Amino acid sequence: MKNKEQWAYCWDCDQDNFGGLFDTKEEAIQAARNEWEKERNYEDEKVYIGIAEFYEEHSNFGELLCEKMNDNAWDEYYDVANDYMKLSAKHQKIFSDRIKQCIRTFQKDFGYEPDFYCVKNVEIIYLENPNKYIISNFDKKSRY
Repeated sequence: MKNKEQWAYCWDCDQDNFGGLFDTKEEAIQAARNEWEKERNYEDEKVYIGIAEFYEEHSNFGELLCEKMNDNAWDEYYDVANDYMKLSAKHQKIFSDRIKQCIRTFQKDFGYEPDFYCVKNVEIIYLENPNKYIISNFDKKSRY
């Protein structure tokens, strides 16, 4: 998972083809300008620029895991296991946070981090006239 804000650009927002990740909006615009000036094979000079927001897991694995553990124990021991892994709210939060951290560590260590993102706050920039731009409020999914 990426922690700092990164920018991406594409030529056609009808496709999932945002590419390149840049530290600043200006770097993304300059990279698009360089590509456009080199190839000029795009319909016009407009480019879509936006902030890449990487997927972050929001599942409640801690709660689900506790429920499953309780169900498994109940299946084997019935009523005597009824309170097994029924955590207080405080302990449930600690347990859930630890499970999330375990998953993130595993993903990072073994290369399973999300490689996809949604591009937010997309703006249309006209490369021949950088003072002319349109701010559009739509999101687009992509991957790197």
